[in-house]
Amino acid sequence: MMAETEWEAVAVILSKLSAAEINKLSHIIAEQITFNKVPSSEACMKKLSNEEWCHVTRLLSKFYKTAIKQALSEEQIQECLHQLPEEQKTAIKNAISTHRQDLRLSLLDDTTAVSQCVLKDFDWQLKLVMSSDKLSSVNEPLLNVDLNLQDGTGSFEQVAVELDQADLKKFLASLEACSKVSND
Repeated sequence: MMAETEWEAVAVILSKLSAAEINKLSHIIAEQITFNKVPSSEACMKKLSNEEWCHVTRLLSKFYKTAIKQALSEEQIQECLHQLPEEQKTAIKNAISTHRQDLRLSLLDDTTAVSQCVLKDFDWQLKLVMSSDKLSSVNEPLLNVDLNLQDGTGSFEQVAVELDQADLKKFLASLEACSKVSND
């Protein structure tokens, strides 16, 4: 987790704050991770230097992410924080408990955003081509699939794919292969 000296530094910095300010700071850091926003230092800036503020938010953010990634229970979180005074432990533990689901979802979103694009939604239509300008009777089914993709920056792109019967069989076979790999 975090080195003993890092926790000691956090304890010294947090000792400058009241219990209410520590509680507020703990929730601000959890919301920073959840909503990907820069934490406002207004709440504690009168008592902390800019360097102290950056140090404590960076270390606590790292701890929150590790606690969620490792699915630590409240008791395990309490054990990890054994160097801190009781009021600091309680504030941090409560912030993690309160925001646990949102933190987990945020970390999952960050993980899936590592790839180029993520499928967010799709729509499909089945069409039957009756004839073309060269053939009077075709009767070929075509599947139109519209894929709504989101890239790592959050922008959306729509991709339209038209599959005939042979292409559809190849596509389904590749999806089944992907499913087998992910289930193993």
